[in-house]
Amino acid sequence: MANCTGLRDFISANSTNAIAILGWQMSDESWCCDVALRPTVQCTGNRVTHLDLSNRGLVGYPPPLTQLDLEYLDLSKNNLSSSIDFVGGLSLLRWLDMSFNELTGSVSLSALTRLLHLDLSFNQLTGSLDFVTNLTRLESLSLSHNRFNGSLPSNVTSLVNLQCLSMEHNQLQGALTNFLQDSTALISLDLSWNSFSGIIPEYFENFVSLEILRAGHNSFTYFNTSMLNSLTQLIWLDFSHNQLTGDPLDLNLLNLSRLVFLDFSDNSFGVLSPWNLPPSLQVLNLRNNQLAPLRTEQLNLSDSQASAFPYPLPDFLPSPSLALSFPSLALLDLAGNAQLSGAFLSTVRLRTPGLLNSSQIHWKCPLPAPSAGLLWARETCMLDFGVLQLVALVSCGLLLLGGISYQISKAFVQVGGKAGRVCFGLQLGLSYFFRLAVLAADFWFIIHAS
Repeated sequence: MANCTGLRDFISANSTNAIAILGWQMSDESWCCDVALRPTVQCTGNRVTHLDLSNRGLVGYPPPLTQLDLEYLDLSKNNLSSSIDFVGGLSLLRWLDMSFNELTGSVSLSALTRLLHLDLSFNQLTGSLDFVTNLTRLESLSLSHNRFNGSLPSNVTSLVNLQCLSMEHNQLQGALTNFLQDSTALISLDLSWNSFSGIIPEYFENFVSLEILRAGHNSFTYFNTSMLNSLTQLIWLDFSHNQLTGDPLDLNLLNLSRLVFLDFSDNSFGVLSPWNLPPSLQVLNLRNNQLAPLRTEQLNLSDSQASAFPYPLPDFLPSPSLALSFPSLALLDLAGNAQLSGAFLSTVRLRTPGLLNSSQIHWKCPLPAPSAGLLWARETCMLDFGVLQLVALVSCGLLLLGGISYQISKAFVQVGGKAGRVCFGLQLGLSYFFRLAVLAADFWFIIHAS
């Protein structure tokens, strides 16, 4: 006989009519293993092993689930407002998702040593992360948007299978210690929006499978930039809003051929050479640093590189280098760098970002949300250099108008007849007019900036 009593008690405790609301028919003692309830409930033999009650309006403090032999439990997107103790006895669990509830208190899940996936994000949980040290089989761990506090565990954990780790938007502080030293299988690591400080440990260079590294909005003061050379799978790199200093002229990220998002904004970096950045970049944010003008003699260009620039190089990012070095660039932000006030820059046709599609990122890890303030619309660009900004904005506006006009011209094809062909021709001509206007603005920019 299937163990349906525990399941019925659990559901009924949250709503007196829950069984009826869910449309479940308790026709016999094994009703919960009826094929009609799949995939919400699944059984192995007569054991209830799979329970998915996500987004079902469950509220309050649920009773213990110890009568069930669950291996998979999803209670996400409800209004459970208890502690998480009621799942503490489910020692067979391999998958647990309690995200988007109102859970409170500290976490003690030391008995759930078989867990592979744990998602506690978007709750109000507090306390330390010591409970993680016993969950050595974890492959995915999301603790984001809670109130976890204190330092990370000081001992080296054996999270050797961990691939996705999200700890953003908590109150964690102090150094990173050796907590992740053995987690060399990491694909996505998010430490942002905490109060971590000190240096980025050297063992980060062993995360050779890492695709997403977000450490923004902390108080890190130093990391050895050479360790990035081994992280050849990186697609997203964010160290914004820290206290990083120095002159990263020797920073060489050319090995990161997949990198599309680089954000070093709101730090204290000095000179940075565009020739040491990968051409795959689509977003480059260096806002609010101390970037100094980059002179020709500092670049140590090869003959082939030097011959590509017919104009003098008085400053940081000359117009030709922007076009040649970053053919996929969609967003460039250099604002707040006072020493770049005379920068030799021009508007470049910025492309659709297309950031982080499913073919680029490992499917097991969630994608980071676009940063606030970034524009992701098709044919949209943001150039903020602090100089000649009006010309940049006009050129961006012309790009937008050209794209819109071209789309309208294609729509007129559907009208048919002579009127449709005439309208199509006029709109198509108008779209090309706007594109020629962009080239004219670029030419004006080069003449007047030199």
